[in-house]
Amino acid sequence: METTQTQNNNFNKLATVVVLAVLAFGSTSIASQFEVVMLRTISSVESNNGRYTNHETIETGLNAGTSAYGQYGLMPITILEVGVKTPSILKEYPELASLELSELHDFMDANPELELKIASSLLRRLLKIFGQNPQAIGYAWLNGITGTKRALAAGKDLSTHWHVKKIMAALDKLGGWSKPTKDLFCLQSLMLADNQPGVPYR
Repeated sequence: METTQTQNNNFNKLATVVVLAVLAFGSTSIASQFEVVMLRTISSVESNNGRYTNHETIETGLNAGTSAYGQYGLMPITILEVGVKTPSILKEYPELASLELSELHDFMDANPELELKIASSLLRRLLKIFGQNPQAIGYAWLNGITGTKRALAAGKDLSTHWHVKKIMAALDKLGGWSKPTKDLFCLQSLMLADNQPGVPYR
């Protein structure tokens, strides 16, 4: 049973997460309910909500020799690409432009708030391309935008992919998502319902 102090601490952490998600893109940009739920879902699948972040090293392909970072399973090449291509992030972290892939884990450790900003920016990019389609977003989180476009063009049934199945199962466990809202207090209520963690933040 959680103590009152622990519950208060959790409330403060989650409230901070909501604010960070908003501030990551400026005061006029508020994360939708869909974005909040998808980030929770992705974190659940990639790291059991931040509990398991010691990701295996990739042996083949574009990411060979590197491993994902953090609770959202962000690959170094993705962190670098998103960071450099997101003006607000690059302005705050100009060092990103000159970092090697091998240096990104240490840089992220030194700037823990950056993880949520990168994940949020990546999600918004996927939303612009694929819309509010959790299957396409789940597939793209693992296979990239180009890989997802190719799969869709080839008529691939994304729902049969193992990663998409995990995403949809986690989304269903969270109760799915309803019509997006820009009501910040609604987002806070969603994240705090039944003492469930919101977008995990470390």
